[in-house]
Amino acid sequence: MNMKDSLKLWSKRPYSWSQHSSWAYSPSEWYDRYILGNKTPSSPALDFGKRFADSIERGTPMAPVLLYPVVEHGISTVLDDLPLVGYLDSWHPEELKLAEYKTGVKKWDQKRVDDHGQLTFYALLHYLANQIKPEDIHMTLQWLPTETKPDLTFGLTGK
Repeated sequence: MNMKDSLKLWSKRPYSWSQHSSWAYSPSEWYDRYILGNKTPSSPALDFGKRFADSIERGTPMAPVLLYPVVEHGISTVLDDLPLVGYLDSWHPEELKLAEYKTGVKKWDQKRVDDHGQLTFYALLHYLANQIKPEDIHMTLQWLPTETKPDLTFGLTGK
């Protein structure tokens, strides 16, 4: 596929948090993934994060987490002709509660959560799509500490 076709195809996709954070992390990796269509190389940490996310989606989390009634809640809207999309890990629509889960070695503290932006992006989506004010949503980011195991796999700390 030529560059013009790749850009045209990409421009039809809704803009997501994954695209945004990929660009912020590395524009060249973003280009490689979203324009050239190359898959992100796997790693033990990414593989474990995927297995953990799959366990949440099945309703059988690999660790105790705050789990709301709606899992992988998709929300889409438009901002100035730009389609936006997000998939909230866990959502309680009646109580306006949102939970996101992060696995990883690096500790998530309040400053890191505030600086990260994913919850802010999801609050924007809810405001644009449903007129729910960000201050009315109770948002939680739950960090599950992980480590590299002796067999070079990745898992929850102490598991």
